[in-house]
Amino acid sequence: MFSNKVEVRVPMSRNLKEYYKPTDWPTINTAMAKTYREFGSQINQAAKLANVPVAILNSFIYIESAGNPKAVSKAGAVGLMQLTPDTATNIIHVEAKAGRLSKEEQAILRKVLGKRLDCILSFKYMNQPLACNNNTGKVVTQQDLLNTEFNLMTGAILLSALIDQHTEGKLVRLDKVVVRYNAGYNYKPQGATVEETIAFAQKKGGAETSNYILKLNDLLGKTA
Repeated sequence: MFSNKVEVRVPMSRNLKEYYKPTDWPTINTAMAKTYREFGSQINQAAKLANVPVAILNSFIYIESAGNPKAVSKAGAVGLMQLTPDTATNIIHVEAKAGRLSKEEQAILRKVLGKRLDCILSFKYMNQPLACNNNTGKVVTQQDLLNTEFNLMTGAILLSALIDQHTEGKLVRLDKVVVRYNAGYNYKPQGATVEETIAFAQKKGGAETSNYILKLNDLLGKTA
């Protein structure tokens, strides 16, 4: 999967305003350290197999769930990486169809999905209705996503795909990765610079999406 080497210690833009206050950092650092103590082996495994820098994966976990593996949003997003069943099902299908889903990744996914993974691998297009799950095409369930190993692996697969799609030469446009992770895989972020992407996200998706960029910029700049 993602093969470009990036220096994740450098923020996306040094000109962005800070999202977190100085008083927030003790809580942030404590929470991130606790998450890594509890799930570090699974985080490292997902990062290695999907080839996503651990610092990026850790930052997304904090922003999405603050390290709560049982978190469920109003929109039905679940777990550490806050994935919906639809998103999880579709990214597994997309990456498998592109030939980017390794045997090692499949083995981890199969621990939870069993034969349902074969159903996803047989899809010809996203959300294909198949009898494997009552003709809904939604093969992954919320319960599946409460499994931290599965949740982290699926989230890392999604991040890897988005990073590859938004790598310009040796520059990874993490601002655009953030927007699509937050607003949806099929969302099309625009902007020649990080600042322009923020403005576009603010206009189209509101403060939640644009603030996500600021949060990641802060976390990579201070905790990576």
